[in-house]
Amino acid sequence: MTAQILDGKKISADIRAELARKVEALPGDIMPVLAVVLVGDNEASRIYVRNKQRAAAEVGIGCEVLEMNESIGENALLATIAELNENPHVNGIIVQLPLPGHINPLKILSAIRPEKDVDGFNPYNAGLLACKEPEAVVSATPRGILKLLQSTGESLAGKHAVIIGRSNIVGRPTAMLLLNHDCTVTITHTKTRNLP
Repeated sequence: MTAQILDGKKISADIRAELARKVEALPGDIMPVLAVVLVGDNEASRIYVRNKQRAAAEVGIGCEVLEMNESIGENALLATIAELNENPHVNGIIVQLPLPGHINPLKILSAIRPEKDVDGFNPYNAGLLACKEPEAVVSATPRGILKLLQSTGESLAGKHAVIIGRSNIVGRPTAMLLLNHDCTVTITHTKTRNLP
């Protein structure tokens, strides 16, 4: 078996082109809208949000960024999520992580309606993924990893996947996704002995 370099940029461009065609084919003046909630002034988060705005524009969907002061209270943030849940013009919601320490991320992510939960972080969507339900919303990075692996044309069934990291954002959902595609999965993390 020889190593293979996977061209993520090419695959990403192909996916975006396909999405742009699908958005363009929507009837009438329908335009999907993504709402991104950004709390605080984390520079890495700002860069990530700018990238989301750029990608949304590229495929032809709206992207509204709601910037909140780092001192916002949990109840005020929950009220914002409730408004976005009820807004018929908002199709998807992302709360950019990390959140300030005084806000419980699970409480906030649980408040996003599962059908508007673009990241798949709502416990309902995470549960659907764990139960191998096809309607589970899966976050972008694990889904991107799967697309990269599938681009090789190799069957994933029976392969041994080793994942370094157990975060709820990448490691755990990637493990579930690969397990759902019949991989044998080993998860390693900061307490794994002799990781090299």
